[in-house]
Amino acid sequence: MRFFFSFMSFTDTQYPRFGNCPVNQRLYKEITTEGTDEGLVVTFNVEPQDNAGAANLDVKTTPLQSGDRFPYGSTPVVVNATDPSGNSNLCQFSVIVRGNYTMLYCAHINIHMV
Repeated sequence: MRFFFSFMSFTDTQYPRFGNCPVNQRLYKEITTEGTDEGLVVTFNVEPQDNAGAANLDVKTTPLQSGDRFPYGSTPVVVNATDPSGNSNLCQFSVIVRGNYTMLYCAHINIHMV
């Protein structure tokens, strides 16, 4: 009796994919004084998928994470997903935080009647 064993090896060549990579987010926050530098807490949901399963992905977001305080101006965000075979893909977008200044005018007027 003879037995033949054949081993097959599969190479994963599929890159992770982002079905919900957001477009640039423009967010506005009303501020009442010029020069305030606090920014805005921003949340976003980016969930990459892969044929190896989403739980097996190594996902890194730079420079800021969802839930972080983003400064005023434009901040580019890069989400990098890498599967166990080393295939990687990027989701890139910008978070743009603008301040709407509310001008506060205070005038003290003296009226003299003659």
